[in-house]
Amino acid sequence: MIERLIPFEKYEGAGNDFVILDFFENIWIDLYDVVLIEKICNRHFGVGSDGLIAVCPSMEYDFEMKYLNSDGRFSSFVETEVDVPLHICPKRQVKPI
Repeated sequence: MIERLIPFEKYEGAGNDFVILDFFENIWIDLYDVVLIEKICNRHFGVGSDGLIAVCPSMEYDFEMKYLNSDGRFSSFVETEVDVPLHICPKRQVKPI
């Protein structure tokens, strides 16, 4: 088994918690790997979260956020998820609108 370290941050907003991955420097995981996302979000054997947010560079905007539920499937955002990754913006010198 190959072990790898994936840098992440974990934030809580309105009772929901999220694993945040910064994809500006490196693409740390395959976002289509449902099994891996489930393992990361597992509350007993992983980090434990309601979902995962990947903050990615964008050609059209300052950044793009991709949200996956804890079951590893892509989903749409609700207000609590949108606020959480904005903490990464100052680190990346990105100006949120």
